[in-house]
Amino acid sequence: MKKIFNKNVIVLLLSFVMIICLILKQESFKDTISYKGKTYVNLEYNMDIFTYGFNSNEYYEEDIIHPIKHKKWDAVYFDGDLYILDKQVKEAKKYYKDDNNYEWFIVFDINDEEVKKSISISKEELKYLYDMENKSRKDTMKFDDIKGFASIKKISKDNTVYALISLANYKDSWYYKTEVMNDNDEEYIIDLPESLNKKIFDLRDSI
Repeated sequence: MKKIFNKNVIVLLLSFVMIICLILKQESFKDTISYKGKTYVNLEYNMDIFTYGFNSNEYYEEDIIHPIKHKKWDAVYFDGDLYILDKQVKEAKKYYKDDNNYEWFIVFDINDEEVKKSISISKEELKYLYDMENKSRKDTMKFDDIKGFASIKKISKDNTVYALISLANYKDSWYYKTEVMNDNDEEYIIDLPESLNKKIFDLRDSI
């Protein structure tokens, strides 16, 4: 009985190891692709309040790997994601995680057109922005009461990656749109720092 028990334990352990290996293999496959004999790794962005993406207006077909021209990275684009050569991805991740490698803008939606204005954001304002997801959501707005839309957008200095958060002009102030609704079809909003709010109004008035 003891030998049978030991054999059963060994079989179970081997099965468990095989399952783990399959899972790891699948995850690895999701995060890497091969192109012309090279391995490329998915470029992971910061997990923060901003929505990140590849900064390009070009059309790319789905399910096809497209090489991307870049002065430093060997990169490709595939189904909405950027992939960097495996030997370069660590350096690329470090570059795109550093806010010093970005330029900041306010993009206003005016008459179905986007108007982009450069803006400087202080360290205190930036800290506030990154912490907005942790702030209590008690203020709400109705869509019909919105007076205008805009976004805070940062673009990497190599013009490859962008990130943004959406804003709304409501009751003579700019708010962060959480995209979270309550049962009354009202959206939760979070106010911006007064200094940043004033900068945005000054830019809007200059258009």
